[in-house]
Amino acid sequence: MMKQLLNVALCCVTLIIVVLIGGHIIREKSRANDVLTVTGLASHDFVSDIITWNGTFTRKNMDLKSAYAELEQDRHAVEEYLLSK
Repeated sequence: MMKQLLNVALCCVTLIIVVLIGGHIIREKSRANDVLTVTGLASHDFVSDIITWNGTFTRKNMDLKSAYAELEQDRHAVEEYLLSK
């Protein structure tokens, strides 16, 4: 009976130590995310005549060739609109 009680107490103490160590590790790991390191910053205004825009458009169609044809029509329509502006 005494041996079982000692084993249970030892398991409880071990569990408490593991939880404390785990909590400390998690706290330190999350604290590292709160740090912001800046090595340098510079800005310079300039004039540019080139711009890159990214965009997407989609079509759903069960026929692959029809879907490609519709996408090509959409691409031409978007290109014509942008060039006109």
